[in-house]
Amino acid sequence: MRLVKYAMGFAISIFLLLGIVWQHIELSTMESERIRLKEELRSLKNTGKQLRIEIMELKSPRRIEELAHGIGLVYSQPEERIILPEILLTRENPKEGSSKWSTAKALEKFLSYFSELAQAEESLEEEFR
Repeated sequence: MRLVKYAMGFAISIFLLLGIVWQHIELSTMESERIRLKEELRSLKNTGKQLRIEIMELKSPRRIEELAHGIGLVYSQPEERIILPEILLTRENPKEGSSKWSTAKALEKFLSYFSELAQAEESLEEEFR
């Protein structure tokens, strides 16, 4: 009987010892994973910071002007500019929550506006003849 008690105590001790060893191994594994993830997070933050800096550099007005100048683009003169009437810049009956323009409708408005301009120009030319 006494031997059975010792055997049971020994078995329970071994079982508990194995549980403690297993927990220690799991804890070590999780700590290694935590350190790896922390390093990965630091690396990703640095990459994000570098990408934000690169975006700012690419969006720089000075850079865009240099590129435009490099391919021969120049600022237009005031007499070369056409100011579109506000009616061309507004949407008709937009769907609720939608910010999409009807391309066909905008083109139709654009063409009708310029045909009206052409007719007005023709009538002015006829008056001065």
